[in-house]
Amino acid sequence: MHRTSGSTFPTTSAGSSQVDLASRPKYQPQKGLATAVRQLRKGAGLNQGQLAEKAGISPSWLSRIESGAYDPSWGNIRLVAQGLNISLRTLSERAEECEAELTRAASNPEDETPAAIC
Repeated sequence: MHRTSGSTFPTTSAGSSQVDLASRPKYQPQKGLATAVRQLRKGAGLNQGQLAEKAGISPSWLSRIESGAYDPSWGNIRLVAQGLNISLRTLSERAEECEAELTRAASNPEDETPAAIC
């Protein structure tokens, strides 16, 4: 095993630090990003088709981003931010807030206060 910045990666039998892709966790959706994009789009008064057109991506890709079924590249995230007329920093910060709120809500399922997810 190879350890870097608190993460452990499997090594090859020769002991190199090359990551064994088969042992990596499967895709994990970015629910915070999905929630942030959806909320920011709605806050801007746009439907998915309108934002997709402004961002230069297909409506089906935007739908997959918002549902958490797609892990977008930085290029696509940048296009979405531009379509929303916000900075990458603003989108990233909002996604972090949403991710923290979703994690908190998941870890406290008995919490009876209504979840105001981000």
